[in-house]
Amino acid sequence: MNGTFSGLKGTITINKTTPDKSNFDVTVEVATIKTGIDKRDAHLKTSDFFDAAKYPQIRLQSKRILPKSGDTYYAEAILTMHGISKEIKFDFIAKPVSGGYRLTGGFPLIRQDYKIGGSSMTLSDKVNIVLTVVAK
Repeated sequence: MNGTFSGLKGTITINKTTPDKSNFDVTVEVATIKTGIDKRDAHLKTSDFFDAAKYPQIRLQSKRILPKSGDTYYAEAILTMHGISKEIKFDFIAKPVSGGYRLTGGFPLIRQDYKIGGSSMTLSDKVNIVLTVVAK
């Protein structure tokens, strides 16, 4: 199953000259989830999964960003979902585009670490998150 969230809000700063001054603090509304199946989207918003009424946002806040090579960076960040905050680490690419940067990256997570969804024979516990955003 694939899905997307839309309407990212917050700040993203990429400083190529002084990468340690790069940072991000962004949120997305859980209610924007889209999987292509309206009934599934509605179910994902309930207390069975994301509980959008009680936990309306997902937040990603950097703690540290380091350069790796070229346009590739390493980030240590705090991901908060469903009222639970955990440190995550991931690489991302910051490619210059007109007026800003296109950031792409991703990381795996275990959805039950955030108490999202119960046990399931058909739904994987491991979820791969793919991030793509244009920051201006």
